[in-house]
Formats: sequence, structure tokens, C-alpha cells
Amino acid sequence: IPISQQKKIEACRRKQLKSKTTIEVTDLGTAYGGNRHYSRSISSIAKHSSKPLKYVELLSRLSSFLKPECILELGTSFGYSTMYLAAGNPSARVITVEGCPNTAAIARQNFSECGFTQIDSRIGNFNELLPEILKEVKPGLVYIDGNHQYEATLGYFSTLLSHSDENTVLIFDDIYWSEGMKKAWQEIQNHSKVSVS
Repeated sequence: IPISQQKKIEACRRKQLKSKTTIEVTDLGTAYGGNRHYSRSISSIAKHSSKPLKYVELLSRLSSFLKPECILELGTSFGYSTMYLAAGNPSARVITVEGCPNTAAIARQNFSECGFTQIDSRIGNFNELLPEILKEVKPGLVYIDGNHQYEATLGYFSTLLSHSDENTVLIFDDIYWSEGMKKAWQEIQNHSKVSVS
């Protein structure tokens, strides 16, 4: 990733870490039952819901190494991971899905400020949008960082598996988030079609 691009992304992150503004968050995938609404500061979201630099750099290197034609991300937040994935492979089409309209609006602003025109940002429920997206594209790299529940995680895995081949890479974040996520990860690892985990 070019240093100039990384500086732009990290400038967005620093700006949001300092923000005193509060937004209403719509959380569609929580252990609390979904469709939860609450107020949260932009700085808190930037601090707690985004990946540290070393992990987003790893995502960028994976994107660069694998060179997928299409990258899919479930769980945009403010889009820092999205931008690193896109920066790693500028020729890839990048589709990212976020359940919260207010969070997605900030991500879209970040994409625009940082010059990422190949990112297709969608808002809605993963369960509803994922089948539609998979009718359009066959993603070679998928980053799943949202709705950290056992049933949901296995559902995404099953849906994605039916649209994958031996070159598809699925990245599951927060696999130790809860007992349910640990269980889902064990089942994914042990699936007969998973060759490397």
C-alpha cells in the first residue's frame, strides 16, 4: 500500500478518534437480539470497533498476494479495513455491507476523502443482502466482521461455501468473541470442504 494512501486512511481514523459527535447506532447482529438502537460517540466506535494498524496491514497484504477479482466484507464500521483491502488490490471490485446507516455514511465519507472509487458500500441485513450479492459476483476473498453469533456465522459460512472454490479465502474475525463463536469456528475448521485453517 502506498504510504500516501495509508496516511490518508490513518488521518481519517485520527479525526474520528478525536470526534466528540454522537450518532445513533443500529445494531442488527448482537447477542442482545438484533435491531438494537443506541447512541454512541464516533470516537468510541473508531477506538473499539476498528482493527489496529497491524491487522489492517495484514488484510492489505493478503489482498495484494491473493489478487481476487472481487472482495466482499460483511461489517464495514467506518471502513478502515475496507480501504486497506481495496488498497492491497486496486483493480479488485470491493463490496462492503453495513447494517447501520449512520455508520455506513461515515464510511462512505471516508472512502470519498481517501479516493476509493472501487468500493461499493451497501446498507442492510447480511442475511438479506448476501444472497443478492452472490448472484452478481463470486468473491475470491471474504472478510466477515459482523453479527458475532453462532447461527449467523455458520449461516454465512454455508452460504459462502456454496459459491466458493479451492482458491476462495474466508476470513472470520472475532472467533473467540463468545462461546458461540468458538463453537462456530471449530465447526468451520472441521468442515470437509475446508482445506486450510
